[in-house]
Amino acid sequence: MKPNLWIPPANGQHFKNAAEKHNAIANEYEPQYNTLYWKLYDAITWDHMSNHILSSAKGKSLLDAGGGTGKWARKFAKNGFSVEVVDPADNMRKVGQAKVQEENLSDKVHFQFGDIVNIPFEDEHFDAVICQGNPVSYCSNPYKAISEIARCAKKGAPVIISVHNKLAMIQYFCFFMGKITLEQAIDLSETSKVVIDYPIKAFTPDELKQQCELNGLKVVSLIGKQCISGFAQTPHYLSMLESEEGFEKVLNLEKTYWDDTSIIGLSGHLEVACVKI
Repeated sequence: MKPNLWIPPANGQHFKNAAEKHNAIANEYEPQYNTLYWKLYDAITWDHMSNHILSSAKGKSLLDAGGGTGKWARKFAKNGFSVEVVDPADNMRKVGQAKVQEENLSDKVHFQFGDIVNIPFEDEHFDAVICQGNPVSYCSNPYKAISEIARCAKKGAPVIISVHNKLAMIQYFCFFMGKITLEQAIDLSETSKVVIDYPIKAFTPDELKQQCELNGLKVVSLIGKQCISGFAQTPHYLSMLESEEGFEKVLNLEKTYWDDTSIIGLSGHLEVACVKI
């Protein structure tokens, strides 16, 4: 059981932005989520996200902002949604379009070039908006991106945003992986910015809530992914996820604590569910 930590750039290469990186790894992007750790991450993501969207906007329009290959777009399309995927990485969109055709979803999922800091749709256009995989943390202007995501949602629409968690990044990239130095971790603590394979903006739970509220989004739920198992990709931990029963037990344990304010700040990622007011 080999842990899946982060798709490394070739020969230690750095990229000027996330789109360039994801163009380089487009064919490997979705396969990384077939590992046990990321399967659990995806299960947490879907359970939280679907709780807020399927019951309130089923069969309607959904924007997948920074949606890449449309992994979540395809899942929502299978639940009756018409989905627009906006992403700046050409290769990610090409891979996504091929997958949509393979799954006979071409009439329900559409891709177009776009940056989440300037989303190419009019105000209050969508019945639901998602922004998964942390594109808000990767874009050129994270605060503008949240404003754009909120702008495109209809009043009353659910809006789900996932971002990098600031404190967890210090723990993970410095103390766990050694991808940044202690000095870089200190700078990240002070600025909320760091360059790993490309520039990243991290958030604390309070900052994420504040930015959503400033843009007319009422925060309904804020969770951590993962909260208690965190980065523990040890053989013992991964073995717990191998059986269906073990996987469900770990998933349910995560969901027991996913909104516990005492530990969200150290979870791997943050996911906020809002309603446009």
